Amino acid sequence: MNLILFGFKHCGKSTFGKKLAERLSRPFIDTDFLLEEEYSSKANERLTCRQIHEHLGETAFRTLETQTLYALQNVQNSIIAVGGGTVLNHKNVILLQELGPLVYLILDDETLKKRTLSGQLPSYLDLTDKEGSFNHMVQKRKAIYASIRAYPLFLQGKNDDAVLAELEELSHGQ
Repeated sequence: MNLILFGFKHCGKSTFGKKLAERLSRPFIDTDFLLEEEYSSKANERLTCRQIHEHLGETAFRTLETQTLYALQNVQNSIIAVGGGTVLNHKNVILLQELGPLVYLILDDETLKKRTLSGQLPSYLDLTDKEGSFNHMVQKRKAIYASIRAYPLFLQGKNDDAVLAELEELSHGQ
């Protein structure tokens, strides 16, 4: 079985996913990367997820995201990190749960805000009210994330080794 990591942008899904996969000698799959590859093969141009979202719009982007998940149906024994919006679609959650247990990486709002607003801004944020739109997005998604059958992994106050040890234990408990 696979282990699927989800949570907010910049919570550590890819970072911990890569480290865990390396530690366990298992493949690491980042669905954002797969989505970019899928788009590139169809459109003949390389864009980031942010650029694809801006170019296609929300609906078409989410459709491409779901198509990317279908491509994982035969994947086994991997660590998979999904984009923060992937689990907003219940259909995607069902697809992911068929692949393996989900782990919700939880980080405090202030750390998430600092990380999100300090880099290239996600396309879903309102540039005229970055903090307000960030706070609104977090409150909206928290309820959805919490409703998903997943193991909640609180990251606050834990170093990387402690997080990885907990993830490793979860991967063995499958």
